[in-house]
Amino acid sequence: MRRDDVDLIHRALGALPVEYREVLVLRELEDMSYRDIATVAGVPIGTVMSRLARGRSLLCAAVRKAQGAMPSELAPVRGKADGNLVRMPVPSSPKGVK
Repeated sequence: MRRDDVDLIHRALGALPVEYREVLVLRELEDMSYRDIATVAGVPIGTVMSRLARGRSLLCAAVRKAQGAMPSELAPVRGKADGNLVRMPVPSSPKGVK
């Protein structure tokens, strides 16, 4: 991995809210189990799992934003101002319209 990529990921990780950063670091960098993370963080395992999923999503969005690349099939979630991204189908043109 290039040094620039590592720096980009570290900056994006550092910008995450602490509750997401904590579980991501413990899982991905420290290789801790969900059960151990739950004990360290003082939360239920279900909360660990949801924070990991949300944290990964936020990290991905932050990295893409920093790279300035947003694939056309990704779009902001409607009704949310925090910039979370989800896969949405690319709208097709109505029949008869070109």
